[in-house]
Amino acid sequence: MMKTLLWVSCLTVAAAATSCTKKNYYTTPSTTIIAQADSTSWKVDQSGDAWTISISMPEITNSVNLTDNVSVAISYNYNTSSSSDIQFEAIPELYNGYSYSYVYGVGYLSIYAQSPSGTVPAATPGAVWVKVVLTPSNQE
Repeated sequence: MMKTLLWVSCLTVAAAATSCTKKNYYTTPSTTIIAQADSTSWKVDQSGDAWTISISMPEITNSVNLTDNVSVAISYNYNTSSSSDIQFEAIPELYNGYSYSYVYGVGYLSIYAQSPSGTVPAATPGAVWVKVVLTPSNQE
């Protein structure tokens, strides 16, 4: 009887030990850059159909440009007294009557704003805050 009890106990412990699963959680570190563009920073682009701003981004190295993710959002109310009132809109986006898009390369980020019809609006988009998030990635 003792052998049977011992045998059942061992099997129970073995079954419990093998049924455990290990979960790995990984946090991907990212870098966030906040930049301000005032209303006079906007210029008509070379094609003449959009407002554009170019922001120096030394954080976008050749390695970042080739393998990492670059996400961009804009805010018209970043400089408010309450941080709970701050809203960012991820671009590309149609926001406040402007169609926003962006391109980036080594050392720079350019944001474009045009009307939804594809022409340059009469007025600049105004002062905006730009949030750039760089997220590393492994190239396979």
